[in-house]
Amino acid sequence: MQLGVIVSGIGAGGVIGFVLGFFAKKLLKIVAFVLLVYFLSLFALAQQGWLEVDWFKVGTSTGGSLAKFGWWLAKAMVIFLPASGAFILGLYLGIKRS
Repeated sequence: MQLGVIVSGIGAGGVIGFVLGFFAKKLLKIVAFVLLVYFLSLFALAQQGWLEVDWFKVGTSTGGSLAKFGWWLAKAMVIFLPASGAFILGLYLGIKRS
């Protein structure tokens, strides 16, 4: 392989990782806030007796989805290992920067 191809792959992966990390952090803050308001509303309505929530069922139904996403992400990183090093560094810098 030529050195130019390797450098361009690392550069593109790093830039894409940085941009994705920057916007992912912003998006995750918004999603976390919306979920916080949602669950606090559910909790307040349950405390007032207007709503009955099975919290155990809520916890078990969301855990499987997160585990599947984590497994998919790990598998994708192994498949794209050569470019994933620069991507992960760029992702870290993008999250740290914002």
